[in-house]
This record gives sequence, C-alpha cells and structure tokens, in this order.
Amino acid sequence: PDTDFDLVKNQEWVRGIFAGWKKSILDSPRIIPLQVGKEMVICDKRHRYMDRCQDDEVCVCEMSQANVEQISRIIEIAGSDPAGWRKTTLEERHKIMYEAANRLGEMRGDLIGCMCAVTGKTVVEGDVEVSEGIDYARFYTTSMKQFAELPGNTVILKPATVAAPVAWLFAKAFWDAGVPKEALQVIITDREALKVLTTAPAVKHIILTGGTDTAQNIARSNPATPLSAETGGKNAIILTDSGDRDHAIMNIVASAFGNAGQKCSACSLLLVERSVYEDKNFQDKLKDAATSMKVGSVWNPGNVVGPMITNKNDKLLKALELEKGESWLVPPRFLDKHKYVLAPTVKWGVRPGNYSFRTELFGPMLSVVCIENLQQGIDLVNSLEYGLTSGLQSLDEGEQKLWKDSIMAGNLYINRGITGAIVNRQPFGGMKLSAFGGGVKAGGPNYCACFVNIADKPGSTTDYTQSYVKAYEQEFAHARDVNNLYGEQNAFRYLPLKNMVLRLFPGDNNEDAKMIALAARICHTPLSISFEPGDDRTAALASLGCPLKEEALAGFLKSMKNYERIRTCGADIPMEMYEEAARIDKYIATAKPVKDGRVELVH
Repeated sequence: PDTDFDLVKNQEWVRGIFAGWKKSILDSPRIIPLQVGKEMVICDKRHRYMDRCQDDEVCVCEMSQANVEQISRIIEIAGSDPAGWRKTTLEERHKIMYEAANRLGEMRGDLIGCMCAVTGKTVVEGDVEVSEGIDYARFYTTSMKQFAELPGNTVILKPATVAAPVAWLFAKAFWDAGVPKEALQVIITDREALKVLTTAPAVKHIILTGGTDTAQNIARSNPATPLSAETGGKNAIILTDSGDRDHAIMNIVASAFGNAGQKCSACSLLLVERSVYEDKNFQDKLKDAATSMKVGSVWNPGNVVGPMITNKNDKLLKALELEKGESWLVPPRFLDKHKYVLAPTVKWGVRPGNYSFRTELFGPMLSVVCIENLQQGIDLVNSLEYGLTSGLQSLDEGEQKLWKDSIMAGNLYINRGITGAIVNRQPFGGMKLSAFGGGVKAGGPNYCACFVNIADKPGSTTDYTQSYVKAYEQEFAHARDVNNLYGEQNAFRYLPLKNMVLRLFPGDNNEDAKMIALAARICHTPLSISFEPGDDRTAALASLGCPLKEEALAGFLKSMKNYERIRTCGADIPMEMYEEAARIDKYIATAKPVKDGRVELVH
C-alpha cells in the first residue's frame, strides 16, 4: 500500500530519506558505472545530474554513457543470453518477480529519495510510483499464467537519460532477486550509440514510454521491428452544468498540476459549459484552488508542486504567451532563477485551434475553453490527434452514457481525476497518436503476451470456430469490473476496430484468411481482403462476405491510410509495407493466426 504520511513515524522516515539524499555542494557525486553484462565500467563520458531544487548547484551523481562499441557488446550479450534466462520456466520467473517486488518495497525510501534528488518528484508522487512498480512486478507473471508455458526475454533497459539513476537503482532489486545481469542491462548512451541500439537486428521488440516524435522517429528508422509505445496526450476534462462544481475543481487541479503537470495523463484542457464558465463564483474557486497549492522545493515535504524535469521546454514557453481572446485566470510565475519551478497557471478563453489547445505541453498549465453543450465538448476532444485519458464531471446519467459511448480515449474517468491509473484496476493505454503498436494496455491481462510469439501446437485439433465464439463471450463481449471495489466502478472493456484490411500474399493459405475473417466478424470489425494480381482468391474466399480486392502492392500501399489496422498472415512481408505503416502511423498485426480465440481475438 501507499505510505500514510499523516503518521508521525512516517514523517520521521521522510526526514531520514532527506538526510540521506539531499546532497550539499561539499558532497562528492556518486559515479554510476556502465553495465556491460556482468562487467561494470566507469566511462570518461558521463551525464551529470544536478539538483533542480538547489538551483543546479549540487551534483547528485554522474552516470556513465555507452558508446557505439560498448552498445554493440551489450546487444551481443542480450542476444546470446549467456545466463540462460530464456530457458527459465514461468514459475521460476514468477518467484523471482515476487522477490523483486518485496525488495522494491524494502528499497522504497531510497527509491523515493532518488526520485526527489534526480527528477524533482515530491515524496508523495515518488511513493505511488514505487507502489506501482511493485504491483507490476507481481501482476505480470501472474497474468501470464492464463497462457501456455512461455520463455523469458532478455532486456536492455535504456531509461530516459534525465531519470536514469532511478532505473539503475530499481534494477538492483531485480538483480538481487535473481535476474542475471546479462538478462537485464541498464544503460544510457550517446546519440550515435542510441541509433545503433534502436536499429539493431537482434532487438525483436522495442517498448517506449515517451514523446510522439520519438516514437515516430524510432518507427521510421526501423519499421520492421515491432514497437509498443505509450506516448503523450492532450487530455481534457469536460465540466457540464450538471456537475458538482466543488468536487470537479478538486479533481481538475489535482489532474492538471500534480507532478507539475508532466504526467502523460495530466489534464491540459478544461472544457466548461457556458453557464458554469461565466459563473464568477466558479472562476474564483478555480483560481483559489490553483493558487493555494504549495509550490517549490521537494525537500520541503509540504510542497505539492515541485520542479519540472527540464527548463528547456520550448512548447510550454510558447504557450505562456497569450493569443487573441485569451487572458490569465492565474498568470504564470516562475519561482526559481533557472525556471524549473512554475506555479500552477490557468489560461482563460482558449479557443479550438489555438496553440495551447492542440499542443502537448508537459507543464503545470491548464487551458480553459467555453463550450455550449456536452456534444460540442465531445466533438472538440475527439478532434485532437491524441486519445490517452479523458474525464467528465457530470452527475447526469444520460450525459455520462453519451460521453462514455462517444469519447475517443483509452482511459475514461467520470467524476474523478484522470491521472494515477492503478495496475489491473485501470489498465493504462491510449489510442490515436497516444499509442503505437497494438494498443494493448500496460497493467492489463494482455500486455505480456505482446512480447512472445504464440503459435498452435503441431497437429492441434482445436476447433477455432468454437474457440473464437467462446473467447468472445467470456473475455471480449462484455465490460466487467475486475476488482469490484466498494464506492467506485472500474469497467474494463474491449472496443472493436472501426475497420481492418487483410493483405494476402501468394504464400499465404486460405485457411489462415478464413480464421482472421471469422475473428473479425465475431468482434464486429469490418474486414476487407486485398491480394496480388495473379493470386486470385475470389472463389476461395467469396463465402466470407468480406469485400475482396485484387490490387498491386503500390495501390495497396496508397489505401493503407483508410484502415485503422492492417493484418497479415505473417511478418515476412515487403519492407515497403512496414515503411508506409511507419510513415502514416499505422500498426500491422503480423502474428500468424492461431486457433485459440483468447489469443487471436486480441488482434
């Protein structure tokens, strides 16, 4: 559980964390080595980590960076798996992950202290991050037990450089629990070495949490390697006249300004129905709530909003300029000389199309928009390129249903904040430009299955027609509350794709096409089938009831943008398909179809 900071003993514990992690200018920074398998190397090129809460005058630590030669060796070790991690059983890994979770719990104080010193997180924010890490370690191997016995994967963890010492510290919990250092290598690199890492043929899957631009660059430089990326969001809360205004304000400021507005799920837009928007009392309360938040150094445990991770956020600085018709409900105020600490800021009168309406900012600034009704608000939110989290503040059940059935975002929250998803309770992930890959949510039942190749056993006699129907009814057809907590509902649901195209090649067999078509029909996903000239499938597949199109590859490539997803019967497809998919931000599901509906219908 999260720490109860109201308890005196826990407040004393926090003071101990600060004593150990708040460095002074007289302290020598810790040197973190480069990990190359079991070997630890101190490099001449190191990234220095300065304490933002002490005006960048104190160096907390330095971390060694890998060059091209070293990254090549690191990739070689991960590929060869000298410790035999891939041969471990799921039960063995399950025990190791639980032990790692226990060790993370024992390291909670140091992990929080490291986050305070290195990333500028407050104690409370760091505490819940540790809890989430523990939950992930326990949940993922548990979730894999529903599938067959599966091998392990070796991992190269390249964290965001600005936060890498935190990753180094929590990796220690996994090493100490029994994960070989050759199976989990934690590194940072220079720019040239990073390019080698993200384009290496030995890397079979890339997982990213980061910006949309970063995801697009990775996909376009290495389009054939699967990419699962949770990127950003331009997340909105809609407040209607039917909302509890005081309760809504509490949720809004927590979602907009917690973590200094830097969480990918943070509320950046507030769309308010006109009758509320023009209410002076509402304006005053929102202003009071924002200005009453304590802001400053994380070494003061009473502060709620700490520093931003960077003071070179050009997008945010541009958004701090007013456009025509905009004004400040709460004007921007930097509280330190290097402009890391920005007090909660509220921009009023933002219009659709304005810079701060459409741009992802990563900072404690809230843009407020006036809407005439809920439907207009839904339309405006859905017009954005992103779809990560979204919120509604309304007590009207009709409005709740309309919003829930219409809004295009991965995580929807009604009458609560829109940040802080909890593992298993609220699996996390988005749609549109907020997700790259299959859109399978982190902390959910399908996540780990993305990183293994699942195939039918030779000679399998499973009747896929029955398996697909059974899986749809048991897993996919109905929204369900996994945890059934008192006082809140957390509905987990699957949504069908708007449309999908199956591209067949001469080596693909018709039975695989029939399996994919049946899965799509059961899931209510409209499917089109495309095939090469001279490889006429019309007679064989006409009974499926899908639109069939004979077209050359060049014509098919031009049509890919018209589909939400592209499906193939395998990964051995022309590179031009991968390149076009990367260019237009589309996902190609290349897994060979299987007879198990619980696996196949995910696609």
